[in-house]
Amino acid sequence: MKFELYYKALGNLLYAVAKADGQVNSKEKLKVKSIVAEQLLQLEDSLDDYGSDAAFATEFQFEECELNELTSKEAFENFEEYFKTHKNVLKPHLKVFFYNLAKHVAQSSAGINKSESNILAKIEAITK
Repeated sequence: MKFELYYKALGNLLYAVAKADGQVNSKEKLKVKSIVAEQLLQLEDSLDDYGSDAAFATEFQFEECELNELTSKEAFENFEEYFKTHKNVLKPHLKVFFYNLAKHVAQSSAGINKSESNILAKIEAITK
C-alpha cells in the first residue's frame, strides 16, 4: 500500500468534515496543520516523489480541495472511494485513526455541529 494515497485520502476526509457546514474556518485549517505537524510527521518516515515527508500529502490534499472548491460531499466521496478500494489492507488501528482525526477537526471550532456529526457517523459506519 502506498502511504501517500492514504494521506491524500485523509486530506479529503478532514476537508469533508471541515466543509460540512458549508465553510472551512481558520481554526479548522490550523487543526489540520497541527495534526500533520504533531501527529502524522511523527509516524511517517517515507518520502514522496519530491523528497517531502509523505504525511504532508494530507495538508496538500486539504488545500487542493479548498482551492478547487470541492463540496463536503465530493471530498467525502473521494475518501470513501479510497477506503473501499483499500479496506482489506487497512489495519484496524488506521481505521480508528481516520475517525479520531476527523473528530478532532470537527471539535476544533465551537464543537461538533449536526453536519459534522452526520459525517462522523458515516465514517464510523464504513470503517467497521
